[in-house]
Amino acid sequence: MRNRSAGSESVNSGVTIRWPVYALWLAAIVSVVDAVRLGLWFWLPGHLFEGHTSGVWATLASDASQGELYRPLLDSRGYGGTRYMPLFFLIHGLLIRFTDCLVETGLGWMQLSAFLIVIALYRLLRLQGSDPSIAVPLSLMFLGSLTYQRLSVQLRCDFLAAALVLWAVLSVEKYVKQAGRGWLVAGGSFATAAFFTKFTSFYVLPWMVWRLVRQGAYGLAGWLGIAVSLACATGICLLEWFTAGRFTQNMGATLTAGASMDHLLGSARVLWLNVSAEDPTTLILLLVTLPSALLSCLVWELRLEWKRCPHQERAQVLELSPPPGWEGALLVWTWAVTWFIFTSPGTWMNHLVDPLAASLLVLGPFFGSSAARWAGAGCVAFCVAHLVTWLPDCPSIQATLRKDGIMLRQTLTQIDHEFQLRGRPFYAENNTVAIALGQRPFSLDEFSLRLFLRNNHPVGRDFERRARAQYFDYIILESVPFKSNVDRPDDPVLATCRDDYWRSQPLEYQCLRPYYQVVAVRLPLAILGRRTVRRDWPNSSPEIQVRKNN
Repeated sequence: MRNRSAGSESVNSGVTIRWPVYALWLAAIVSVVDAVRLGLWFWLPGHLFEGHTSGVWATLASDASQGELYRPLLDSRGYGGTRYMPLFFLIHGLLIRFTDCLVETGLGWMQLSAFLIVIALYRLLRLQGSDPSIAVPLSLMFLGSLTYQRLSVQLRCDFLAAALVLWAVLSVEKYVKQAGRGWLVAGGSFATAAFFTKFTSFYVLPWMVWRLVRQGAYGLAGWLGIAVSLACATGICLLEWFTAGRFTQNMGATLTAGASMDHLLGSARVLWLNVSAEDPTTLILLLVTLPSALLSCLVWELRLEWKRCPHQERAQVLELSPPPGWEGALLVWTWAVTWFIFTSPGTWMNHLVDPLAASLLVLGPFFGSSAARWAGAGCVAFCVAHLVTWLPDCPSIQATLRKDGIMLRQTLTQIDHEFQLRGRPFYAENNTVAIALGQRPFSLDEFSLRLFLRNNHPVGRDFERRARAQYFDYIILESVPFKSNVDRPDDPVLATCRDDYWRSQPLEYQCLRPYYQVVAVRLPLAILGRRTVRRDWPNSSPEIQVRKNN
């Protein structure tokens, strides 16, 4: 049987002068230019991180920089409750401690994590046998995905988690090629770090064990699985001790986030809608690479069976069959895990980073085969799709962000000047508001708070009591459906949009309606103040309302 690496390099090196590779390089250049273009457009005017989840990660990092790791679920200063693992925000917290710059360090940490993905993709593609003229541009195409570009303006752990998973995969593949046990130690370390970045990234360990088993290294596979599992368990025990029990308290209250087996079949539909609506590029990759990966896995199994059977023409059959596709197995496993993740309500396209990276790995051999021209045609279509978004009035990420509303530092400064928020009790749905004003966010995670309200948790009941007592001077929520700023409580626009506004709010926030009203709009935020006259709320108290709607 021929050496896979040598065979692939010879195929790819023959393709380097063909037009598909030039199309691939063009797609890579467009990807980099588009990513830089988006970054300059978003960050130069002084925007803050986009999305509520970014505010949660910013809060965790800010707390960590002040020596607080995981808040208690309920105390006099507010609420905790998160299922996020600590590695990403601990490193961010250290950067804040040394620089006192939350946004700048967060932006740099996110981009460094994305760069680690690109480097890992390049190393894995080279390990496949891809020529550098293919490996470099294919790795850079990660930057052209809508998944990367949407997350590049947010603060999340997904880039770092995916990078650590890829480096763990790379370490195992290095061991397979070079049989150096030091690579397994490195792979186990990367897998452990990935788990403490994003707990669902633990999926890489079963894949690593399976990969070693397929190579016949049964003993090493068992030791690797045991060692990484013990390292993760030890780390959890240390976290539990260091946080005085707050780690498991937070995780126990929020880990499933409402997920259930009832959602398992429905999650396929949610995943499909996320991919098709949010990132059609990944959808195209899915439709191309997943069937290819399944076929590759099937051929791999047939190849192994043929290898076991004595046959005079076996060597010729193995020579003509495609090489074993570990990339295909990784992609199938990654998509299966992603499908399971989408059983949890509120999941979003950030979970597409791992399957996107695995899809790019599967694409590598395409450029070294007879399918190269089809891959090149896909690169041309990719370029056209991206260039169209640069035209005025065409759908683009910039247009989507403008529609959703982006917070500027100046907007928060204006709100603080008008309403004197510093030092006063207020609740902001997006924690970025409080952090930008130098305040401690009252609630760690608005998604967890709404979960507590739905489940009649003590935290939810406490929030309802504070709402009834009008404890907060102001409550700051999203401004949808308002299309422009509103300056006065008696503005007729408020009367016109009041019902539409409350209809647009999550069910859990309806408990605020009898006690607070919109007094001003500063896009993308609506400021709610206390009602001067309390009205009776139908069907008893808001607490009963929430319980009835569960």
